[in-house]
Amino acid sequence: MDPPKKPLHPLLAIGIVLIPIVVLEVIPNPFATIPNTVLFWLFTRFGLWVLLPGCILRIVLMIPGWIFMSRWRKRYDRYQRWKNNHCIECNYDLRAHHPGDDCPECGTPIPANTAIMDKQRSSP
Repeated sequence: MDPPKKPLHPLLAIGIVLIPIVVLEVIPNPFATIPNTVLFWLFTRFGLWVLLPGCILRIVLMIPGWIFMSRWRKRYDRYQRWKNNHCIECNYDLRAHHPGDDCPECGTPIPANTAIMDKQRSSP
């Protein structure tokens, strides 16, 4: 089994998620140019449904960020577990086990690179 891929830097990942939010703040508010009498008529006629297109737009733009962050978090957790010589699935401490064996907790194969990293850490 190959070791997990190294994830993006956390600040870069957060920046990717914040791009849609910044774009939405830069786009001018369409309600700012509408006179108050027209806004009053829209709200009395349609209620809060007038705000629905803006809410839908924000949700649609934020869904890819949520998906990206959840996948990034899983990749980051798996990489940190592998780096600390733990099982990438269940976080079991694998320092006493040999590469090629299976994890005693979940049965995931232990990557061979784990032993190499452990030797590098322990050498002076």
